[in-house]
Amino acid sequence: DARQAFGRVLKFDPARAEALFQLGVLAAADRRFREAIGFWRRVVEVAPEGALADAARGNIDTALDVVHVFQ
Repeated sequence: DARQAFGRVLKFDPARAEALFQLGVLAAADRRFREAIGFWRRVVEVAPEGALADAARGNIDTALDVVHVFQ
């Protein structure tokens, strides 16, 4: 299970942006948008520069839109 694998990576390296980003993707795929937003915010915190942070910011904006629509 990918979720378990990324969780193991984070046990050894809690600031691993790639694992945090992918956990956000998995959470969003399961429609757990608030959880996904939390993972993506951590990506921006630990690695604010670069493509992953840019993608995380875009995903946060989209997920917030979805959350607001379905409230």
